[in-house]
Amino acid sequence: MPIELVDEAGQPVDLDKASGGFLRTKLEEAIEKNKDLEQQVTTSRATTVIGKNSYGLVEPGDLVGVPPDQVEAKAKELQEQRIEARTDAIRSVLVERGLKDEELESTLQGVLGDSGKPAPVPDPDPGFAGLSKIGGARPVNKGDVLPMDDALGNMTQHFEESSK
Repeated sequence: MPIELVDEAGQPVDLDKASGGFLRTKLEEAIEKNKDLEQQVTTSRATTVIGKNSYGLVEPGDLVGVPPDQVEAKAKELQEQRIEARTDAIRSVLVERGLKDEELESTLQGVLGDSGKPAPVPDPDPGFAGLSKIGGARPVNKGDVLPMDDALGNMTQHFEESSK
């Protein structure tokens, strides 16, 4: 597949006769475009990986500059580092408060819960089939709806009924 370049006027450029400055400019433009596209791919993959694995301590901005094929591994590594840092910080506070051994570990587990495990992913399309299972009572029907042709009369009647 031959390389075809066009100039600013949209005319094809003969690569054998093109100047070095023109070729360098085109190369620099292609490199910039490639960097932009790589950053977009990295951000997109980071968002997907973070959502899929429920990495709550990692944000797409943390993975800027990471090659797209290494995003998943880097996100997992960052999540593990942050969980460990969080655990160490909480453990040190609990130790300062005088907790030891089993009491320390049980309190630590109670505070952190299952932060190391991914949270359940909600169904993206829940539908309305489960609405009948929602508890509660229907609102009381307070009578007929007032006609909308007399706004002042409606307001007057409302306040008269409210005052009773």
